Amino acid sequence: MAGKEPDIGATSRTVAANVKRLREAMNMNFTQLSERLIATAGWSINAVGIRRLEAEERRVTPDDLVALAVALGVSPITLLMPVSHSGDDAVEATGVKSGVAAHQLWRWYQAAGQLHDGEYDEFLTFVARALPPWRQRQVELVESGIEPHVTRFVRERVGDGDD
Repeated sequence: MAGKEPDIGATSRTVAANVKRLREAMNMNFTQLSERLIATAGWSINAVGIRRLEAEERRVTPDDLVALAVALGVSPITLLMPVSHSGDDAVEATGVKSGVAAHQLWRWYQAAGQLHDGEYDEFLTFVARALPPWRQRQVELVESGIEPHVTRFVRERVGDGDD
C-alpha cells in the first residue's frame, strides 16, 4: 500500500539511531554511506533510503542490517544494541519486556546466555536452539571438562616444528 508508514519497533529505532550515530562519527553524508555500502558490501541502499532509515520511515531488512554493519565497520549486534552507559541500564528491544539490563540483552544477542536467568536445563535447551552445531560441539567439550585435554593434544600433535 503506497504511502503507508512502516511499523517501527524499539529495535528498528535503535538500528536507525546507531546507523546515524556511526555515520556521523565517520563524517559521512547519506551519499557517501550509500557509495560505501556498494563498495564494501555489494549492497545498495540509495541516499534517500538511508535518510528514510535514519528518520524511521523505512524498515531495515536483515540484509540491510548486515551490509550496513560491514560498511560501518562494526558487528550487526552493534547496530541492534541500544546505547547505554552501564551494563545495568534498562534498555528496550522489540518483543522484549522493557527494562531488561543492557548486559543481559548483549549476552542474549551473542547467544552467550538466556535473556532472563533460568534453570540450568533451560540454558541447555537455549544453547541447543541458539547455537550453530559447530559451536555446540565446542561448548560440549568445555562442559565435559575434556576441552583442556583436547587443546593440549592438538598442540602436541601440531608441535613446534622441531620434529
